[in-house]
Amino acid sequence: MTAKLDGTNGLLQQYDYQVLTTAFSYTFAAGTNVLVINPAGTLATGTITMPAAPADGMTISFSSTQAITALTVSGNTGQSIVGNPTTMNAGGAVTLVYRLSNTSWYAQVNTASIALTTGVPVLTAYTSPGTWTKPATVKAIQVTVVGGGAGGGTGATNNPSGGGGGAAIKVYPAPSIPGPQPYTVGAATPTPAPGPTQGGASGNASSFGVAPLGVITGSGGSNSPTGAGGAASGGDVNAPGGPSIDYSTSPTTMTMSYGGKSIIGLKPAPAGAPVGSYGAGGNRAQAGAAGVVIIEEFY
Repeated sequence: MTAKLDGTNGLLQQYDYQVLTTAFSYTFAAGTNVLVINPAGTLATGTITMPAAPADGMTISFSSTQAITALTVSGNTGQSIVGNPTTMNAGGAVTLVYRLSNTSWYAQVNTASIALTTGVPVLTAYTSPGTWTKPATVKAIQVTVVGGGAGGGTGATNNPSGGGGGAAIKVYPAPSIPGPQPYTVGAATPTPAPGPTQGGASGNASSFGVAPLGVITGSGGSNSPTGAGGAASGGDVNAPGGPSIDYSTSPTTMTMSYGGKSIIGLKPAPAGAPVGSYGAGGNRAQAGAAGVVIIEEFY
């Protein structure tokens, strides 16, 4: 226990610093009103008991630098506590004030169950369909869906490359999300079969959510002959995919053919090279790239 006489206001301030271990039992001694707990790691259980004879208006504060999974905070003989915590996250703190007339402690500050965070969102890119379940402490999410790119055809003319997938971006506050939300991811298109006029396959759509939540969708890119980029809907931002880019020096010969890009990736490499970007359209004789669903969780 450490006592300090404050020269400014003349108050005697006493605090106790403890390196406690699991299953600790601590009772505030007379005159001590602050407890600092600094354990080596997370504690499974612990008990804190208020002082035996507190004065009217006395405040008791305690905090921990590490989490305490199951915390018991008890009044001393004949006392009760209103708003006592049952767990404590790292960095949590509690302040209680005592009312003598009804021998009760009341919580004035209680951050015991509030986790300290860095403010850095948790970002996950999903490349296959599934269901996203809301974590209990998440405050909001930002979702980006990108449709798959269309495949490029094998024909010499008539826009043989495919368009890029459309993309929608939307922010969802946590209270607006009623429960687990399904999402779909536009799969890659197959490599087109050989042939002088074989067209590529259209891209596949990606989406997030189910009613009553606002659903967002990024459509797949279009195949030849249009080579248009996919559309998007439902988002705070709706961005169409890029169109294919084709150059010809004659009615029968295609000299250059590039698939359309998506909002989050560049156009793929020239014909025959692998597609590297989510939602990119395939070049000539090339499959379109798969889409993606990106979920950023903010705590």
